[in-house]
Amino acid sequence: MAILVLPNELCAEIHNRMPVILKPETWPAWLGKESADAAQRKGMLGPYPADEMASCPVSQQKEGAAPLTVERPIRTRFCAIAVISYDAGKTRAGITS
Repeated sequence: MAILVLPNELCAEIHNRMPVILKPETWPAWLGKESADAAQRKGMLGPYPADEMASCPVSQQKEGAAPLTVERPIRTRFCAIAVISYDAGKTRAGITS
């Protein structure tokens, strides 16, 4: 399940909505490990900042599909990625397409 909101400027070029992506500093309050009331949690449900995301074309060709030809051109979509860094040096990404 995903909570969807109106898209930021970047994602609006791809789709009319986007999933909520929470920044790491909001995770403890969202998960109930820190005190937060309903209004504070609702305030976290907005579009992720477009300037912290990137967009790139991706192929819709399925793995193991027949080779591409002039008669069967590649179909592309765009994928927007928000990269979130952890203090421990690990990286995760929230993805919408």
